[in-house]
Amino acid sequence: MSELGAFDGWQLAPAFVQRAARALVEIDDTIDPAEPLRFAIRRTASRIDPSRSTMDGLLDFLGSRMPGSARSATRYRWELSHRIGVKLPRYAASERAWTAWRQGATGPLNRDPFDLEARLLLPIVLSENLESLLEASAGGRQAAQAAMLLDEASPLARRDLAGYLAMNDPWEDTFALWCMTRAPRVLDHLHSLVVALAMTYAAGRRGPVCGFRIPYYDKPLVSASAQLAGALLAVGIDLEVAADLAAFVRDQRRVSGGWGDDADREDPLTTLIAADLLGRADPSLDVQPTLRYFADTQHDDGLWRALGPDAPWLSANIAAFAIAMQRPFSDRFRWPHCARSLFDQKTGLPFFAHFIDIAKLLASLPGLAAAPIELAFIDLIGFRAFNNRFGQDAGDEVLQLFATELKTVPTARAVRDGGDEFLAIGAPSRRPLFEDLRAFMTAWKARFHAHFGADVPAVVPRVVVGRGTGANLRALRQHLGREITALKQIASTPETGVLIASGG
Repeated sequence: MSELGAFDGWQLAPAFVQRAARALVEIDDTIDPAEPLRFAIRRTASRIDPSRSTMDGLLDFLGSRMPGSARSATRYRWELSHRIGVKLPRYAASERAWTAWRQGATGPLNRDPFDLEARLLLPIVLSENLESLLEASAGGRQAAQAAMLLDEASPLARRDLAGYLAMNDPWEDTFALWCMTRAPRVLDHLHSLVVALAMTYAAGRRGPVCGFRIPYYDKPLVSASAQLAGALLAVGIDLEVAADLAAFVRDQRRVSGGWGDDADREDPLTTLIAADLLGRADPSLDVQPTLRYFADTQHDDGLWRALGPDAPWLSANIAAFAIAMQRPFSDRFRWPHCARSLFDQKTGLPFFAHFIDIAKLLASLPGLAAAPIELAFIDLIGFRAFNNRFGQDAGDEVLQLFATELKTVPTARAVRDGGDEFLAIGAPSRRPLFEDLRAFMTAWKARFHAHFGADVPAVVPRVVVGRGTGANLRALRQHLGREITALKQIASTPETGVLIASGG
């Protein structure tokens, strides 16, 4: 599963989530290996039941197949629909029983249900399968096999996904964009394509995304607006546009707790996308009406459907959303993705430019702008003396080691401010950062001596922690920078460093 797919603690979740989880595991036990959503189903099942291996047998199955020509429906080693090559699973019944989740899908469904299925499943299957291959190729006994399959599929996937840049259909285009941004490795792998597609729809935007054709011609689309807003927030661009779209989406929730593009009905897919956007970006949102909507619309087999064959993917994401909403907002807040170009090579942390992106995000959305937030400004005591004594290469090791340790502070984003200065940004509405930093400083001293030796004078942090709101994060950083400069006049240094709460 993608980022939405965490299932930790599902046994304590509402009954409708538990019912969905059991149904998804049962599907994993019985599904045809040629099923288009096979990778997504297995990734879900392995998160529900960690004893299940994510990739067992799947790569071997793909390796036993041969793709067709580059422009055929069989261009991948996996299927994109149930038209040929694989039977319809029990949860999808017959194509005659499929239902259009929105009025705009009714015509395509009547003309060719398998074509509509492929249009819906293509970005899902590509995002899920590429994410699986990227994960497997990073290490393990099947890394070489996964890398080979990834190298084969990536050019085809880039071409298919680039087709959405033509702006033929705002729902399809932004849905593909949304799917790519929900898979962290895919987002990194296809970052330039994701940004291009997001900017194509955001450029010059005023107001919600509207449809191009009947029945949605020139009508605001909740679905496409939520999909674009979620993608913009994920990549940290055009945040003013994202904020306007999120405000529109919030205003469109129905009495039922659901969302939809049609005046007379809501649908579970649009509701998932809209609710996930707001549930991760607006701490003031009451999610209970939406959770009740999902409980009320669950089918007897424990699943939800947009069309029919998408049921395992949609159900897994709805269940994972419901689990996430049981957690504090700081745990489910989604930090904007940091592109490779914004990472410092010495420390592996984002540059200061990423802090600016975060500050813009927090200031742009009203719920985040009003949310309490904590920021720590950090520099290293004794770093210059260490550098002079042991050399710049050893000093770089200190920076890298310190950055690695700083990334362990929970629900906080670490940034290299410059030189030997760092920032730790607590997630909005996070529990107090002060005590976590105290524990971090103790762990850092032990880590330093384990690496450099017990007889080497420790380089220790000087930390000042301040509180504010999302709207004033940049001003808070400037204030803390002045305070930490004043702290440098303190002559004595405690064993683990200096940690104070800002008085401002």
